[in-house]
Amino acid sequence: HYILDHRPNNSLVAVNRLLKKDAEISWLRDTVEIDGKTFVPGAIVVKGNGLAETMEELSRSLGIDVFAADVPLADSLRIRPPRTALYQPWGGNMDEGWTRWLLEQNEFPFVTIHPEDLREKNPSEKFDVIIFPDMGKRQIISGLTGNSTPPEYKGGIEKSGVDALRSFVNEGGTVITIGRSATLLMDEFAAPFRDGLQGVSREDFLCPGSIVRVFVDNTHPIAYGMPRQANAAFSNSLVLEPVPSFSTMDSAIVVRYPTENILQSGWLHGESYLHNKVGLAEVKLGKGRMVLIPIKVQHRAQPYGTFKLLFNAILTSNIE
Repeated sequence: HYILDHRPNNSLVAVNRLLKKDAEISWLRDTVEIDGKTFVPGAIVVKGNGLAETMEELSRSLGIDVFAADVPLADSLRIRPPRTALYQPWGGNMDEGWTRWLLEQNEFPFVTIHPEDLREKNPSEKFDVIIFPDMGKRQIISGLTGNSTPPEYKGGIEKSGVDALRSFVNEGGTVITIGRSATLLMDEFAAPFRDGLQGVSREDFLCPGSIVRVFVDNTHPIAYGMPRQANAAFSNSLVLEPVPSFSTMDSAIVVRYPTENILQSGWLHGESYLHNKVGLAEVKLGKGRMVLIPIKVQHRAQPYGTFKLLFNAILTSNIE
């Protein structure tokens, strides 16, 4: 076996390259000590024949350490190549462009999809994970409606697309929403959260573009390789607040705001509105899951410290 530390972002670039070579990839669930070195949860174990030259090249080109050792895989996640789709609305979306660029730079294979791909087709046949960039629910469902819009670019995913997404998740798919697109899952899929800032005026709360402190559950696979405290980008973001649910949805809170010293850089008025609110949650639905990420984990491809939250969410979408 070869083992990589999960903390460097480039370790996940290595995972993408190795998956293309059909290497066997597993992530260890617990902290382990191997040959005197301690690896935090999520340590990446690589198995395959004839990989010595490949691993040496990855170490050199990506600047990451690679260790050869016998590793027990009793409690681990088997990572398989996820079939990834990135939603692009007609008319353009800046956050989609930055997300697309980030995925390309970190060698994540993906397909761009448009409203009609969800209205007219079953996404379960092609994809394991669908990513929605930062946009409002109305833009996702209704899309462009103006009289000057050509017919082929009119509309959003509509009700048929919402139904297709619900079936996609129930059948084992993953839907990842970034920023305001989380409202789609809260309003249409009964994800057990609400926007904790809804109805709060700008006079009471304002955080137009700042760096904030968050607590991270780095024993959860989505947060493998993250520190227990991290800095995150907040730019007029929404926040999640748990609400009672009539359903049997199982949810996990992965990122939460502390109750003091949240602002790290920039402007924040009304800090108390963030106390104990949620910055990232995973919700199980049927055989699949919904990942709500209202914080700007990939904002303009700049906050390197939170890229892994998106990368891990993608890579755990086809696990065994």
